[in-house]
Amino acid sequence: MRRPFVAPLIALLLAAIPVTGLAAVPDGYRVITYRHADGAFSTVDGCIQTEVYFGSTAATYGARPGRVNKQEGPTDLLVIVSDLCGEPVGKGYPVLAVWQGQAMVALASSPQFDRAWIRAALPVHDDVSGADATAMLDLSWISTGRATRDPSHIHVRFPGLAVVNSHDNDTMVDAVAAGSIGIGSLSIPVHTADAHLSSVKAGCQVIVHPGTDPDIDCV
Repeated sequence: MRRPFVAPLIALLLAAIPVTGLAAVPDGYRVITYRHADGAFSTVDGCIQTEVYFGSTAATYGARPGRVNKQEGPTDLLVIVSDLCGEPVGKGYPVLAVWQGQAMVALASSPQFDRAWIRAALPVHDDVSGADATAMLDLSWISTGRATRDPSHIHVRFPGLAVVNSHDNDTMVDAVAAGSIGIGSLSIPVHTADAHLSSVKAGCQVIVHPGTDPDIDCV
C-alpha cells in the first residue's frame, strides 16, 4: 500500500524568496497524524481453513490553508473460509465463504502509539452465498519492537511556474494482535504476531509564480 501522502523546509524556502515573488498557495495538504493497525493469520481445524485479514485507521488532516479534519476510520475485515478436503479448484481449494466489510469506525490508541484497540460492529457480506451479517470485532494491539522510521523530502522546481515541497515521515513497528471476531455462529479467536502499528506525518505545498496558472499537483 502506498504511503498516504517540512514545515521547516517550507519556512526556509519562503524566507529565501522575496515577498514580491510569491503568490497565494493554491494547492497543498498536511497530514497531522495518521495511525493504522493491521493483522493477519490463518488457522486450520480439520478440513476447514480460515484466513483472516483486518485493519483500522484514525487520521487528522487538512488542506493548506484550510480547516483541520478528523477521519473516523475506516476499519476493514476480510475472512475467507475454505474446505481443504474438497476437490481442488485451480490452484486452491473450494471456498465456503468470503466475508468482507468496512465501517467508518476509528482506531483508538495510546499517546505513544505502543498500544491500540478497536471494538466495532461491521456490516459484512458473503461473496459466496450473498448473505449479509454483522461482524463483531474486539481487537487490541501491543508493540513488540523498535519502530522503523522512513522519512523523505521532495523538492521539485518547475522553472517559471511553481515549486513543490513535500515531506513524509513514516514509522512502523511489529506488534501482537489479540482478541476475537464473531460473524453469526462463526467465532474466531485472534492471536497473531503478524501485525503492525504504523503512523505517518506528512505535508505538501505548491508555491505558484505570479502571473501563472499551472496544472501542478502535490507529489
